[in-house]
Amino acid sequence: MVPLGRFRARCAEAFTIGEFYRMTAEEERSWRSHRHYFACIFDAWLNLPESAALETWAQTSEHLRKYALIKTGWHDSQTYACESKAEALRLATALRAQGELADYHRASRHYSIVVMQGSLVTLYMAKSQSVRAMGKNDFQKSKDDVLNFVASLSGTTADKLGSAA
Repeated sequence: MVPLGRFRARCAEAFTIGEFYRMTAEEERSWRSHRHYFACIFDAWLNLPESAALETWAQTSEHLRKYALIKTGWHDSQTYACESKAEALRLATALRAQGELADYHRASRHYSIVVMQGSLVTLYMAKSQSVRAMGKNDFQKSKDDVLNFVASLSGTTADKLGSAA
């Protein structure tokens, strides 16, 4: 690897000559598409029907986006098996409170949905769509899935949502 001149000092600090480093190629994502996506989500959030606007997942456009990510399968999950329904209820309550606390402290990137079924508690966390966390192809697929889901909440299509933004 031979760094460009403007990066030589930074590379000299971060890397040692003669050492081996694993490198990955990151495909560039279109920032225009990225900004358009977030504008579509924001516009959809502003125009949610009143019945949907009262839901906890509709508090902000970020909540809406992360809710849509979870609902369209773009999530990580953790299931906890509890000894009893009472223990599951305590755990679910604690996990929900932890999520609300994260929202209160503006750490909403940890948005989650907690589901209790009998003595099982499942925590669903929205996947990050950051450039580092999600490549170009996955971002495009998740973007399409989310926009279709969000558009369906308002009784429109992703195409109409996109052209309005």
